[in-house]
Amino acid sequence: MHNMILVGKITPKTGGMEMNRRLKHIITQIFILVLIFSINLNVYALDGIWHNPTGWDDLYGGKEVGTEPCERYPRDPIAGENVYIKSKTWPIELGQAVWVTWKKNGVEQPVVNAQWKYNDGYDSYWEANLGSFAKGDVVEYTVHADHYGQNRKSTDTYSFVVTGWDSVKDVISFTNYNNRVEFTCSSESGTLNPKISFSFPGSGYFRMQFEPLGNGTFSGGLANYTVDSSNPAYVLINGPDIKLKVFKTPYKLEVYDANNNLLTTEYDRSQGRSLAFLTNGTNYVSKIEENLYTPADETFSGFGMRYNAINQRGKNVDIYTVNWYLDQDNKTYLPVPFYISNKNYGIFLNSTYYSQFRLATDASDKATIRVNAGGYTNTNLDMYFFSGTPKEISVKYTDVVGKPEIPPVWAFGPWISANEWNKQSEVEEQIAKTLQYDIPTSAMVVEAWADEETFYIWGDAQYTPRDANWIPTMSDFTFGGRWPNPKGFIDYAHANNIKVLLWQLPVIKSSSNPIPQLATDEAYALQQGYVLGDGKGGAYRMAPGWYGNSVLPDFTNPAAAQWYLNKRRYLLEEMGIDGFKCDGGEFVWGRNITSFGGIKGDELRNLYPDLYINAYYDFAKTYNADSVIFSRAGGALAGQHPISWSGDQRSSFSAYRDAMRACITASMSGVPFVTWDLAGFNGDIPSTELYKRSVAQAAFSPIMQLHSESGGDPYPSVARTPWNMYERTGDIDCINIYRKFANMRMSLIPYLYNEAKYTNATGVPMMRSMAYEFPDDAVAETMEFQYMLGGNLLVAPIENEGQTSKLIYLPEGEWIDLFWGAKRPGESFITYYAGLDTIPVFVRAGSVLPMNLNSDYDFGGSVGNDTTSYKNLTFRIYPSGQTNYDWYDYVDKVQRSLSVNENYAASQITINAPVMNRTCTLQVFSGKPGAVKFGNTAISSFNDLAAFKAASSGWYYDAQQHLTYIKVPASTSSAIILENVHEVPYEAEYATLNGVDVNTNHAGYEGTGFVDNFAQAGKSVEFEIHAPANMVYTLDIRYSAGTENATRNLYVNGEIHSTVDLPKTADWDTWGTVTKSITLNKGKNTIRLSYDSGNKAGINLDNITVRKN
Repeated sequence: MHNMILVGKITPKTGGMEMNRRLKHIITQIFILVLIFSINLNVYALDGIWHNPTGWDDLYGGKEVGTEPCERYPRDPIAGENVYIKSKTWPIELGQAVWVTWKKNGVEQPVVNAQWKYNDGYDSYWEANLGSFAKGDVVEYTVHADHYGQNRKSTDTYSFVVTGWDSVKDVISFTNYNNRVEFTCSSESGTLNPKISFSFPGSGYFRMQFEPLGNGTFSGGLANYTVDSSNPAYVLINGPDIKLKVFKTPYKLEVYDANNNLLTTEYDRSQGRSLAFLTNGTNYVSKIEENLYTPADETFSGFGMRYNAINQRGKNVDIYTVNWYLDQDNKTYLPVPFYISNKNYGIFLNSTYYSQFRLATDASDKATIRVNAGGYTNTNLDMYFFSGTPKEISVKYTDVVGKPEIPPVWAFGPWISANEWNKQSEVEEQIAKTLQYDIPTSAMVVEAWADEETFYIWGDAQYTPRDANWIPTMSDFTFGGRWPNPKGFIDYAHANNIKVLLWQLPVIKSSSNPIPQLATDEAYALQQGYVLGDGKGGAYRMAPGWYGNSVLPDFTNPAAAQWYLNKRRYLLEEMGIDGFKCDGGEFVWGRNITSFGGIKGDELRNLYPDLYINAYYDFAKTYNADSVIFSRAGGALAGQHPISWSGDQRSSFSAYRDAMRACITASMSGVPFVTWDLAGFNGDIPSTELYKRSVAQAAFSPIMQLHSESGGDPYPSVARTPWNMYERTGDIDCINIYRKFANMRMSLIPYLYNEAKYTNATGVPMMRSMAYEFPDDAVAETMEFQYMLGGNLLVAPIENEGQTSKLIYLPEGEWIDLFWGAKRPGESFITYYAGLDTIPVFVRAGSVLPMNLNSDYDFGGSVGNDTTSYKNLTFRIYPSGQTNYDWYDYVDKVQRSLSVNENYAASQITINAPVMNRTCTLQVFSGKPGAVKFGNTAISSFNDLAAFKAASSGWYYDAQQHLTYIKVPASTSSAIILENVHEVPYEAEYATLNGVDVNTNHAGYEGTGFVDNFAQAGKSVEFEIHAPANMVYTLDIRYSAGTENATRNLYVNGEIHSTVDLPKTADWDTWGTVTKSITLNKGKNTIRLSYDSGNKAGINLDNITVRKN
């Protein structure tokens, strides 16, 4: 007997009134008919039963997709786990019963009755407990329901395979195939003989392929390795710049670099599993895992876009692409199964199945890499192990997955976008605003351009619907309404050097009342099999939610992709757009989804965004070589379709920090051209503080762009443009600060594009965490919110609300403040004050920064948005030893070289600049030279910038910035020599000041000011300076003493050195120099001038210079 649902009790009413006999008879007959009718309804009051064993195969539920309440739990049972079959019936009625009939290993089992759990809406929910099972059991089951024993309904018959953990035990034998080494092993269960293959695709890394069932085909690699089996305990494989030691009994792998340093090792078998798998014991594998030993100080970084931390140690990292709207935390649109360890190795898991990296969470010394397998197919583990520094690992990793594609030059300028811009007049107004406010803008993304049905036809366009093979042309449309002349808009944008991208989504939209063209397209796509299948012979339809019930184009099918994309061809070919913003793609839910390419849903989920976006990228490049695809979702191939943004984020400082992390970790994962919607895109406008901080940071990131979420016609506007921020808040600095940093961005494009070329060639990202760039510096590793932008700039954004100063760590070497010219020694902390119009940025000594400045050499001044020419090509040079700088000239499309030889000991700097077909300027960070020569010929010097600008050649010294300007005419081939030149001084105004002030009220000072009020005992000025070597240096002290002779005590590295005599100067506007000989250590040193007891007289202190002898 089956359980029945009891939801209430019906009590019929009776009446006692008198009525005549005939009336009684009629009423009785009616009552009998009603009773019979009601009983008949109850007999058939079961409309259906539903059970969906694996639901949507969702991982998180919630904002992702509603978790199916009628699943099997667990979806994939492991031996010993109780299995629950959940289902629902409808409508809610008395007398329903649900039960499960089932077989185990082909043998009928007793019926299991389901228990009613709850009612919700129109449905009753049930649960049947089948109990637990043993490894290898195969269970088939069907869920049934009836109502009072009648109107029986049943689901399809489903099945599951019960698995259990097994693992590699001992090595039985090995075979050297000359391009790989294969090991045959025993398993702990004794029933299988797994195989492991090691090959060397390149120098310094190896590929490990593991087949638990002993089947499959393995890939070969290089032949330049040797195998040493002389020791009976292990086999030693000496690969190119990497070594493997494979122990036999029990099996265990150890990995060494070329110098025999242990990089990583599999987990101790006495403590737990190492190389293991979930299997039925014969022919089925559902998961595979590799377990590695991890020391307590090991870090793990990468994994695609990660919002919650750069170092993921102590976390379970899911490789699972998901559309997680706001507050991503540990979820991501762009997961990559790759990490870099601070132990000089990295790992790439070559799989698009769901995987999880469990990093010291199960045990403090164990890192587990666990990946789903395909059951009866795709049962192998495929991993690459890379050795070296983070940069070396990036080079090797991108040799495997592909070097990042480089965006065109224009993509490195500022972008603007707002979802509310839904008509031509509005987008043209935005372009006009860029001109009105002199805001350089290189790209505009238009989201609300289409008809919201086909997404290839402009909104309000009139046309005659065509058959599904229609490839639209402009002549097919009569434009009007919101978009009367879209080609005219695009031409207007191009005329103002602004590129145009249009929004896309990979769907054929489901609509309750589709327009005829959409209905035709959908019917054709279904008939041709151009969409993903549901595994039951029909089309897969998206889960409820954003564009729910839509079908997805099958990008594994070349014909389907071509058909779908051809409808957008006229946008590129005739209208001349410059690319697409490819939103979404995280839409594949369910393991049984099918595709033309034979890839099923469980493997396709993480892969689909890359397939979709790469298809768009290749298509767009066919018609416009300088086009761009701008996307949010992806995986290991996301670097092949630049550019990526970090998804949907709040306008908050917390989201700002999350976005910085996500951009850094994506960059480390082979996805280097990244950005975020600066200041966030969600809700109302951000605070002006967040806006200004975000603008500054975005200017010093790989890509700079803004966007806002709200569509339609919100009033007031929530666009993040600087003019709308000003109109909404009245804060004119929203415009002034954005303009300044947007111009800085445009000025830096020669540097940024050159760094992008390097990234494209090597795989080394533009945006690098401190741990990545300085792997041997344990302090740098902890500085999460500062990063390198390319090889030369250290960027330390202000990341907290209300913050005006920041503790910054400068690694080894010497660093120069990009804006103020202050020199700072490395391996030290500094506290940096930054108002809302500034951002801390430091240049590494020895750097060259190619820049496009305006005619006034004003970094941050108006420079325009033209990326096809240079306004004033300038090379800012920070000499230190020997520098060789390769630079790509994107205007002339040629590679050029520049070398700098700093020889301060001989008072000389020699520069070999590239021979150019245009005049360029060098800005050399140096003391004032005695002369500048082209070869043996001295060139003219100028005392003011105006005269220098007017001249065709010559030099000028800016004492405030400590820059020697040198104008180099076209075709100059001679070496450029600065003679009688010394190091840049350390300015007193940037030193640590005790009791003194900074002033500018006397002429002749250098830098931005001088120290005064240095006139009483107890006051001091302490400099932190960098010395390139342990040696004796000359110290110059520049001061004024307008009243009388003065003295100060000199301390070097905390020890008294001497008392310095400072003779009276003619007046306070006259500056003198005294010299001392001091011994310094290599690296950071301190020099302090102190007014101690016994010292006398007031002085003004301008700077000190430390010179090589």
